[in-house]
Amino acid sequence: HDPEPAPTLKRVVVVYMVAENSLSSPFAVLDLSEMRQGAASIPDECQLVVNYDNASSQMPQILTFDSKNGEQVLYQYRNDPISTDSAAMQQALTLIRQKCPAQSYGLVMWSHASGWIPAQPKSAPRRSFGIDNGMNSILDDGTEMEISTLGHVLQKSGMTWDYIFFDACFMQCLEVAYELRNVTDWCIGSPAEIPGNGAPYTKIMADLFLEPDEAWHIAEDYYKHYSDNTGVVLSVVKTSELE
Repeated sequence: HDPEPAPTLKRVVVVYMVAENSLSSPFAVLDLSEMRQGAASIPDECQLVVNYDNASSQMPQILTFDSKNGEQVLYQYRNDPISTDSAAMQQALTLIRQKCPAQSYGLVMWSHASGWIPAQPKSAPRRSFGIDNGMNSILDDGTEMEISTLGHVLQKSGMTWDYIFFDACFMQCLEVAYELRNVTDWCIGSPAEIPGNGAPYTKIMADLFLEPDEAWHIAEDYYKHYSDNTGVVLSVVKTSELE
């Protein structure tokens, strides 16, 4: 095997967008547009990488954004993977690690989610993140990823995750943070529902690249954006204290 290149980037932030569901349009489209607008705030020697899978006829893509090269297509999928499948996520993260080596990584998990809430019916996946219906439709009926599986995938990724920011409902709870305590330093998210528009990426883009102990800025600027309107409940958990 060819040796992997030495890290040339200070930080890479990976946005894993699972949008082959009811969030596809307009929310996934709008958030990707916000990321494009916010890319000017990405610091030098840093990069935003977006694994984008929505409910459209276009095959999923992995896109990169940085101050030097702007927007580029890092990888064009030839088929439509189930993004909530552990093997599919593992392959995406391996490709990103190989193509975008960095000293550290941040992770944004973007989709529907149920946190630690048991699913109904009980035969369905529970305590899960994401929905991928595999049909390029806006149906919220498809494969979900259990939180324990997410933890295993991130642990096997070979990447150092400074934080995991869940731009998804219900993901900030003790059980989820405890499950992920060995793969990240910080968990950021909401214990309740979040607004359909999700995070204001033009406003929090610079926050995504701050030092790990400043991760709380992501939650604060997200909160401020909605404080005069619908409101949003957010918190930040330091996982090293969970034991």
